Order: sequence, then structure tokens, then C-alpha cells
Amino acid sequence: MALQNFVDLSTPTIGATWLNKIDSFYTTLFGSSTTPLAARTAIGVYGYNVKDYGAVGDGSTDDTTSIQAAITACQGTGAKLFFPKGSYKISTTLNITGTLALAGESRYGTSITWTSTTLNAISIACDAEISIENFTFNGPLSATTGVIVSLTGGATQNLHSTISNCNFVQGYHHFQTTSAADWLISNCTFSNYLGKAIKVQNTYSPDGGDSLITGCTFASTCTDVNCTAIYQANSGGLKIIGNKIIGGNTGYRLQPASTGISTIDLVIVGNSIENQVNYGIFLERPLGSNTFGNVVI
Repeated sequence: MALQNFVDLSTPTIGATWLNKIDSFYTTLFGSSTTPLAARTAIGVYGYNVKDYGAVGDGSTDDTTSIQAAITACQGTGAKLFFPKGSYKISTTLNITGTLALAGESRYGTSITWTSTTLNAISIACDAEISIENFTFNGPLSATTGVIVSLTGGATQNLHSTISNCNFVQGYHHFQTTSAADWLISNCTFSNYLGKAIKVQNTYSPDGGDSLITGCTFASTCTDVNCTAIYQANSGGLKIIGNKIIGGNTGYRLQPASTGISTIDLVIVGNSIENQVNYGIFLERPLGSNTFGNVVI
């Protein structure tokens, strides 16, 4: 039986259906349910699959070591690392130090979970682009610290990274930048965050930014003063467009913290911000900090 006759070549997009057909084909021939990596690469399907490295995705097996091995194998290549439908449990931080793309099968079908109340789940430390799409990240409701996805540079700052079509559920901080610019977060949901859903900062270039948050939904019942949907310490040119922010203590807060830092060109347009305990939008210049300006709301 020829492989090209087994799969449906009329299908324009290679995805989960093709993978299932190809895996079934290899099961018939070799008794293995996982298509060999070389064969998957040869026909253009996702070149890296976490299950090729031993990940189980059953919600109870600790998949940390297997996922990290897969990341280590493909980072720096820009390749896509595919997570088939399943719940992947981790217990320690997943570290990414080179360009790659993480892709779940679907945001409701592929999840990464953990129970530690202090875990930093995914740490990205490189200058090159990272892409994350189609996941649910599910942390503990009792989290006391930790970040689900942290983004910073390697030698300088991270540029052009994207997060799209993801659900961030529970945990403390959901997404945090330290030295990053020109990133995009789109079509994501952030729910039940206990700290900041998104914390924006660029220590490498304090007024460097031009990043975009769009099409996202934020919802939290937390009333603590630290519970903020979008918190900005610096990083100029941030655009917050077409989002819905419900509840929490504060919807958006700009609070420059360092002497000599000027943050300009902020755009907040077309958002629905409602039912906060204290502030919908709060712009603050603490004593000793520099100015902000060119704010469009």
C-alpha cells in the first residue's frame, strides 16, 4: 500500500485528520500508533510531536521531562512542536531559549496543567521569535506567585513573539514581559487571575514596545489590589484594542516606576471595561518617575 494512496491528497490543509490517518497506516504496518518522526517530516506534517519524545497527555502522568526534551530538540530551528489533543501535566518550569512554535491541536482540546502554587510554567529567554497557539493553560486557583508564560530577551530583547487562541485559567500572573517588544497577544481569554493577567515591562529598552493586545477577554472575581487585567510599568507604543475586561480590582493600570523613564504613545481604543472594584483605567506617575504622554483613549 503506497502512503500517497492511503491519505486523502485532496485535503488542502495537513492537520489532525491527516495525522490520524497516517498513524493508523503505521499501526497497520508496524504495530505502532505514533508515526515515525522521519516519515512525518518527509510528507510535510508537523516535524516535531511531543509524543515522539514520550509525552502521554493523560492528565496524570508527569510529562515535564518529555516536553522539555522535545523543546530542546527543536528550539533554534523555528520548527513547530505539535501537542495532540490531551492534558499534559508538568511539575517544573519548561525552558525555551531558541526560536520555535508551540501548537496545540485546539485551545479546548490541548491543555497544560500543574498543581504547584508557585510554579513559573513556561520561561522564554531568547531574542528570536516565539509562537504559542491553541492551548489552555490551567494553573491552581490557590496560586500565591508564579507566571504562566514569561517572556524576556537573551542578549538584548525578545522581538515579534505571538500568543494566539489560548485560554489562561487560574494561577497568579498569566503573561509577563521583562525585555520584549513588538509582541502580539490575540484572541485569548484570561480568567481567575490572582495577580496581573498581563504585565508589560521592557528593561532593555524602557520606551521600546509597539506591542498589541487585541480581541481578548479578561475576567476575574479577585478584589485584591494587585489583581489587574493589564499592568504596564513601561514599554512605549502599546496598543490595547477591542478587548473585554470584566471584574478584578483594576482594568488597566499604567505605573512607571523608574526615574528617567518616559513612556509615550499609548492607544486604548474600542474596549469594554466594566465592574472593577476600584478603577477601569488608572494612569499614575509616582513621585520620582518620569512622564508618560500621547495617550489616546
